[in-house]
Amino acid sequence: MLTERPLLPAGRKPEIPVFNKAGVMARMMDDDELLRNVLNCFLDDLPQQIESVHDYLEAENTPMVELQAHMIKGAAANVGGERCQSPHE
Repeated sequence: MLTERPLLPAGRKPEIPVFNKAGVMARMMDDDELLRNVLNCFLDDLPQQIESVHDYLEAENTPMVELQAHMIKGAAANVGGERCQSPHE
């Protein structure tokens, strides 16, 4: 039996969740404390990572901007940041 889903207007994609707790909890073996520690490390490190992007932009170092942005995207995805994994509007 098919389940009915609400239709989206033409050309509109389903909204990607900002945070996928179920996915990240599976990666953290359902350990809340481990998740908390990993998230805190990510959030503590993120300002420096963003500052690096700014520095590379000022230096017009496009390859390093791309690399740094990719690293941020990957780290965010590892901690459940779903929207960082794919383009969105």
